[in-house]
Amino acid sequence: MFTARATQVEFLAPDTKNTEPPILVTFDVYEVWKGPLQKTLRLRTIYNKWTCQGYYFKQGRTYLVTAYQTSLTDQGDVELAKVNPCGATRELSDAGAVLQRLGSGKKPAADKPE
Repeated sequence: MFTARATQVEFLAPDTKNTEPPILVTFDVYEVWKGPLQKTLRLRTIYNKWTCQGYYFKQGRTYLVTAYQTSLTDQGDVELAKVNPCGATRELSDAGAVLQRLGSGKKPAADKPE
């Protein structure tokens, strides 16, 4: 569980009226309650339109995200999945009550040097 700004939302398949396409979201992480303490995280999910699977992330917006770690890439990036809009994931502006219950989180470590 973390707060972060979505810096990139990449559609991995065409976004059509009748689909919920897979997406890859890159986040600039601000605060972490559970999970890796990394400044940048990537999340694979679907662009939710009508189910309780995935989420409708928008580039440039800030979120409280609840997701599960699924893999570590060859580059050392943590990839997350299984986010659920019917759970705690929401825009940060709508997360006041949840954040109050959570209290203070931890600040992520700086990105590893390239």
